[in-house]
Formats: sequence, C-alpha cells, structure tokens
Amino acid sequence: MTRWARHLGATVIATVGSNGKATTAREAGAHHVIVGRDADFARAVADLTEDRGVDAAYDGVGGTTLAKTLLCVRPFGVIASIGQSAGAIPPLDVRDLGPRRSLILARPSVMAFMNVAQDYRIAADVVLSTLRGGILKAAGTPYRLSEAARAHVDLEGGQTSGSLYLVP
Repeated sequence: MTRWARHLGATVIATVGSNGKATTAREAGAHHVIVGRDADFARAVADLTEDRGVDAAYDGVGGTTLAKTLLCVRPFGVIASIGQSAGAIPPLDVRDLGPRRSLILARPSVMAFMNVAQDYRIAADVVLSTLRGGILKAAGTPYRLSEAARAHVDLEGGQTSGSLYLVP
C-alpha cells in the first residue's frame, strides 16, 4: 500500500512496531516512519502535519489502535479499518467521529467486494497492472497455499514484515 500511495503522490507516514519493519517501510517509500508499539503516533503525526492531521489513515492493527488512529485524521478525513491483527476492535462512540470532526470511517472487506464480480474484475486488473508496471512488488513472505494457517499465525503474531502472499 505504501508503494501505491507514494506512486499516486501521497506523503506517506508509516507506523511500525520495530526497527526491522521501519527499514521495510522506508524501502517501500514511506516519507516518515514512526517506530514502536507504544509510540504516541497521534502526537508524532500532529508534529509532522503542523497539527492539521492526515487526509486518510489505514489501520490494519485494530484492537485499541483504531481509536488512536482517529486522533491522527484531520476534520472531514477518512479512516479505513482494514484489519485487526492486535485483536477485536472495541466499540466506538459515534461522537468520536463527529459532528465536530466529521470523520468518515469505513470497514471495507475484500470478501464483500468480491460479491460484485464486475467491480472485482476491474480492481483485480488495476492491481495486476501495477504489479506488471513495477509499482507494486510481490515482495515479502511467500507461503504455500497448504501453509495458509501458518501464514495467519505468523501475521497475527507480528512475525512478518511486508506483504504475505500465498503461492500454489
């Protein structure tokens, strides 16, 4: 996602849990990297954006991190909750979204998206063309399809860096 966002002209601020993952984020094109599971990334983002906040934030961690992510986004900004490797997301108070801040929160699902075959084909074509064009790379950790369960365990345990992908 970092490579693609950078290609589209975004300034990318990444948050990672370790120095090893910071290296991966920088190699993928992140402009700024905030390191540490306990880092005050809301304060760091405020400092980087002169207290404006970011236009969009993608939270793949879940757990209590999503509430912290909300603090990083400017008024009328967008938050996409795309995972929960740190566990289930606690209930959110809708007042944390607005009306004062007027935030937009989405919880997209690839599985739901796949239910609209035409839209899925269009999106898949875009992803494949970015792979062919070198914007996205099949970098990270490959797992055999028969090792899908192990891939999930490694991902949830924070044992991976970069993308995970399954190969036949």
